[in-house]
Amino acid sequence: MTRSLTILLFVCFMIAQGFSQEQPDFSQMLDKALVLNIKARLVSKSNQAAWTFSVQKVTIPGKAIVVQMNGRNLKLNLTLTPYQEENQTAVLLVAQGQIWIQEVSSGVAKYVTNLRTIPVNLGEKIQYYPLGVGDSQDYAIELEIEIITYKAFQEQSKDRLPEATPAPSTPP
Repeated sequence: MTRSLTILLFVCFMIAQGFSQEQPDFSQMLDKALVLNIKARLVSKSNQAAWTFSVQKVTIPGKAIVVQMNGRNLKLNLTLTPYQEENQTAVLLVAQGQIWIQEVSSGVAKYVTNLRTIPVNLGEKIQYYPLGVGDSQDYAIELEIEIITYKAFQEQSKDRLPEATPAPSTPP
C-alpha cells in the first residue's frame, strides 16, 4: 500500500514539474527564424532551362528542411540545415543532396549523393550544383539559395503588398 502511494505521489510530482516548466515564447522563436529562398533549374548542355522550380521554406537554426523535385528521369532530395550563432550575420549551411538520374543519351541510371558545408552571409545568394559542373553530363542542376531572417522576409512582404484603398464612409 505504501509502495503504491509512494509511486502515485512521485508520478503526481513529476506531472506537476512538467506543467510548471515555461513554454517557449512563439515570438522569440520567430526572432530566430530563417527563410530559405530556393530557385532550382534543370539546364541542358546548350544552357536551355528545361525545368524551373521556386520554393520558400521557414526554419530555425539547426532544424533541417527538405526540398524534393521529381521528374521523369530525375529525383532530387535536398536537405538543407542552417546553423547560426546568436546575433551573427553569417550562417553555416549544410547541404545534403541525393539524386537519382537517368541519362537521356545512354539510358544509364545512376545515384549521386553529396554533402557540403557552405558559409553564407544573410541576404547573400549562393549557387549550388548538386551534380557538380562538367561537360560530361546531358544536363546540370543549378540551385540558387538565399537565406534571410524572418523579420527581413516580413519587411520585404510588406513592401510588395499594394496599398489598400479606404472604403468610402458613406455609400455612393
